[in-house]
Amino acid sequence: MVASSAASAVALTEQPPAAGSVDSPTTTASIAKYLESGERTRELMALAFKVCVAVLVLIALAWMLGILPGAVKLF
Repeated sequence: MVASSAASAVALTEQPPAAGSVDSPTTTASIAKYLESGERTRELMALAFKVCVAVLVLIALAWMLGILPGAVKLF
């Protein structure tokens, strides 16, 4: 049986945020830039998704019409 010593126990303490760092203009500006970046990324991903769907539709149409080299016509 192994007994743990009090010296090896780690006490977890929660430290309060530094006074004034939560409401500072620098922090607010940083958060605003972060949120704007997320919004731009969301818009870019939405555009990329639409482009990919359009390309897949064009490939499927070209395959069904037999336009692709080596494609087998369905009709």
